[in-house]
Amino acid sequence: MKSLIICISVFLFVFSVKVQSQVYDLMLHDMSITTYTEPFVAKNSITASDFTVTGDGDVTFKAGNVITLLPGFSVTQGGEFHAYIAEVNNDEKFPDGDLADNNGNILYNFPNPFSLKTTVYFKISVPGKVKISVMNSTGQTVSVLVDKIFQEQAGQKIIFDATGLPGGIYYYKLETEDNVLIKKMIVSK
Repeated sequence: MKSLIICISVFLFVFSVKVQSQVYDLMLHDMSITTYTEPFVAKNSITASDFTVTGDGDVTFKAGNVITLLPGFSVTQGGEFHAYIAEVNNDEKFPDGDLADNNGNILYNFPNPFSLKTTVYFKISVPGKVKISVMNSTGQTVSVLVDKIFQEQAGQKIIFDATGLPGGIYYYKLETEDNVLIKKMIVSK
């Protein structure tokens, strides 16, 4: 019976992945969040079961209609959980203002954690040279996603493929002429 539930969960998760280039329904199961995690966003609904936020864990859910927390969802002392029901625009992952640094630049990836691929989204507030690189936990660059000059303010999505990399914590860095922004991503294999 448990394997049937797992198969159904996997099917439902795969089925819900993208509608008009965004997540429509998101089902999260058997996850433990122990650090800051980029927001989970879905146009319609988010359902979470056997989902734990512990220690320094910090997670946000944003859905257009419904957020359902099933048995096994918990937040322990020190963990933070935020939930918002609000309209999600076609290309929206999360409201830009909530993720912008002091210079108005934005950098995040979704999903995070991920096993093979994630989408890295960035937006720069001032035209100029942009470099986005991914580093392992020792600081070695494992991939350069962008290295070019933008003539105007830009927002862009890039697929990062972690095939061939071991599971673990990685950092991705947005470098502009006057700013550096570093975020953490988790490859779970």
